[in-house]
Amino acid sequence: MPYIVQPKRDVLDEQPLSTLGAACTDLGDLTYTFYKIAADYTRHGGGSPSYEERSMIMAALENTKLEFHRRFLVDYENRKALENGDV
Repeated sequence: MPYIVQPKRDVLDEQPLSTLGAACTDLGDLTYTFYKIAADYTRHGGGSPSYEERSMIMAALENTKLEFHRRFLVDYENRKALENGDV
């Protein structure tokens, strides 16, 4: 995980969720943001999360990755295959 400097963490931590993505200026910021959301979710219950809860968080992150791929990368890859020829 990229460790970003504390002043940048402070800026990101203050952002409302609706503007958080726009506040990220590089991949380190984005990775930190994803991590913080997942980590904050695990802390909302008070105690230490169970293996099942931790596993479900990993599943949510994986599903997010797959949905991003389906919506944003597949069309791009298909266009490029048409432009440049398939491999």
